Amino acid sequence: MDKIEKIITNDKFASILRMFFILYGSMMAPNIPIGFISLLKNSVVRIFIITIMLFTINKDLVFSMIVAILFIFSMKMVNKNEGFELISPKSHIYPGCLDVKIHQLITVFGDINNLEKTARSLGVPFNIEMNDENAPLIATFFVDAGICITDTCKSPIN
Repeated sequence: MDKIEKIITNDKFASILRMFFILYGSMMAPNIPIGFISLLKNSVVRIFIITIMLFTINKDLVFSMIVAILFIFSMKMVNKNEGFELISPKSHIYPGCLDVKIHQLITVFGDINNLEKTARSLGVPFNIEMNDENAPLIATFFVDAGICITDTCKSPIN
């Protein structure tokens, strides 16, 4: 019994257990609402969140704000100057979907809200906007799920 208590009170074990629960919990979490995602795109909100996280660690508000501001602005510079993308699946577009436009996707799903809701539920990343440029990629996600978009943009199995 002492061995079990010794393992449970071990700081390294506790840290690993916390990390496991955080990662496991994040996989079980529901999809984030679209309104909340647009809020998180705001740089001021991002700076505030990072500042609070850093402040809880080091208790120095000025240092936390400086690091948060530098981090957010450096990420913006990387995104603008180097075309940095977290996910770049443009090369994985189904060939039959290359000419699909966003209005065709909206027609299939009735309106933009149903389109976006279905797309996000199928795993379309939140950094992919619903527009004509990304329509072939979004259509590819639907084809992978067995949804027919046009005569050429459909699953080869059907």
